[in-house]
Amino acid sequence: MDHDNKFRFLQWSTIFRYLLIINFIINDINAHTKKSLNDIDNEKYVFDGHFSNNKKFAIDDCIPLAFGDFNADKIVDIFCRNTKGNSIRVMLNDDRSPTSKVQYIVNITGIIYDALAADYDGDSKLDLFILYKTTSDQTVYNGGFLWGDRIKLSDLQPIDYLFQTIPTTLDANGDSYVELLGMISNDKINYKPACLTFKNRTVNNFEILINVDNLYPNSTQATVDLNNDLVADLFLTINHKNKPKFRVYELPITQMTLITEYDPPSNIAIYHLSTFADIDADGELEHILPVCMNFDCSDSRIYVRDNNEWYQLPIQFGNDLRFPSKNEFPSPFDYIPISIKIADYNLDGYPDMVAVMKAR
Repeated sequence: MDHDNKFRFLQWSTIFRYLLIINFIINDINAHTKKSLNDIDNEKYVFDGHFSNNKKFAIDDCIPLAFGDFNADKIVDIFCRNTKGNSIRVMLNDDRSPTSKVQYIVNITGIIYDALAADYDGDSKLDLFILYKTTSDQTVYNGGFLWGDRIKLSDLQPIDYLFQTIPTTLDANGDSYVELLGMISNDKINYKPACLTFKNRTVNNFEILINVDNLYPNSTQATVDLNNDLVADLFLTINHKNKPKFRVYELPITQMTLITEYDPPSNIAIYHLSTFADIDADGELEHILPVCMNFDCSDSRIYVRDNNEWYQLPIQFGNDLRFPSKNEFPSPFDYIPISIKIADYNLDGYPDMVAVMKAR
C-alpha cells in the first residue's frame, strides 16, 4: 500500500481535529481561601491555588470564535467556525454541560477568520460581525453581519469596507450603540485607525482617529475600565518600532486623552491577543497577555499586569500542553492569532479560561 500517497490526500480538517484541543482551565478556588496578592519569584498567585484543574471538552469540528447569550437564557453560548472556515455554528449551553446543543449553522462563500458578538442594531438580540476573506491569499479582511433573532442567524450581509486588523467593538460616542474600531479602509487602498458607526443595519459614519499611531498587526483593541473610575477607557495596541506598545485613552472618541502607556514583558518571541478580567477578585480588571517565549512555543506563558507590573501566572497546563505555533496550523488558519477567553463557564462565581492548546 502506498502510505505516502494515502496520507497526502488526508483532508486538513481531519489532521486539524487531532492537532488541537480545547482546554478549559478551571479556577476551583472558593471564597474562603482568598489571599492578598504576593510577588514571589515573579509569579502572580491568585487566591491559594493555581488555575490547574483542566477539563477538556470534545466539540466536533468547532473552533470557538465568540461567546455570548444568544437565546437570552442567561447562560453563555459559543459561536464557532468549522475547520474549512466556511460556516458558523451556534452552540447553546445549559446549566449541566458545555456545548450541549447545535442551535443553528450558517454558511458563507469565503473563509471565516474571526467573529465579534454584539447587538449591532439595538434590538436587544445578539448578532455576529464576521471577518472573512474571499480567497486564502487575500491580505486583508472583508466584513459582514449575521443578524440574530435568538433562534437563528441571517445570511451574510457584507459591508463595503476592508479591515487590515481584527476590529474591536465599543460604544465610541456614548449613544449605547455598538461601533467597530480597527485599521479600516473606505477606499480599499489606505488603512487608518478608524471607527465605524451603524444605523438601521447599515454603516452610518466612518471616522478616522486623529493623532493615533497605526495599530499593531493581529493585536487587541478594547474598551475596558483600567483606571478604576467606573468609566470605560479605550485600550489600543499600537505599532512602535515593529513591537507592540499598550496605550489607554479616555473616551469619547472625539476627545481622546492619553491616560497611560506601557510595554509588554521583555524577551518575548510571540505576542498573542490580550484579554481582561478580575482574576484576583479585588474589583479591578487586570491585563492578561498569553505569550510564547520562543518561536516554537515550547515555553508558553500567561502574564498578568497588576499595580503597574507584569507577573507570570503560575498556571499548570498539564500533559505538556502549550500554545500552538503558526506553522502548525494549516493554511489559511496560520494567520489567526492565539487568544484565550475568560468567563465563568462552570457557574461557580469565579473566572475560568478557555484556550486552544497543543500537546507537545
